[in-house]
Amino acid sequence: MFSKEDDVKIGEILVERGIISQSQLDAALKEQKKHSSDNQKLGSYLISLGYATEVDIANVLGAQFNTPVMRIEGLRIKPEVTAMVSDTLAKKFHIMPLFKVGNELTLAVSDPTDILVIDIVAAETRCKVVPVISPYSDISKAINRYYFMKVETEGSEKALELSPVSISRAEIEEIKMSGADLPIVRVVDRIIIEAVEDNASDIHV
Repeated sequence: MFSKEDDVKIGEILVERGIISQSQLDAALKEQKKHSSDNQKLGSYLISLGYATEVDIANVLGAQFNTPVMRIEGLRIKPEVTAMVSDTLAKKFHIMPLFKVGNELTLAVSDPTDILVIDIVAAETRCKVVPVISPYSDISKAINRYYFMKVETEGSEKALELSPVSISRAEIEEIKMSGADLPIVRVVDRIIIEAVEDNASDIHV
């Protein structure tokens, strides 16, 4: 779980990146201290005060904890993947299974420091769990859409579509063995591998 030091570091990174000012950080920290009994993260106060967005916070968390950041709104998730994690577990820990390649299950989380959740999902699914950070509201919408069938009525939900790709199974094996170290590269690799192994004609991310 987030520590006080984690919160302070997040604030410092936001200031360094010019997303918020030092005075805004001080105001958010003051508000957090004022409501300390609520145990809310600093990011929640920065968002509620209008100083930062959920995406800002997610990007900083990704940089701080060396974890990929992924927007999942519009991502098409297979029923067999959502079935791997119960609706109770998804709602309780605010997580969303995204896709599975081999024995690796990619899981959207809003708190990358909650190792207990990763362990629970790994035990439940018997898979190696690979976390990616997604904005809180993205995960909420996905949970409602895939577990509780609550489809938004305002606006249209449309997956971002890439042009059709052609890739051989030999190239799939090369991707698997490439040892790419960048977190976001590993995530894209998994999407491509899953799509091709499922004989998809195009890829939705």
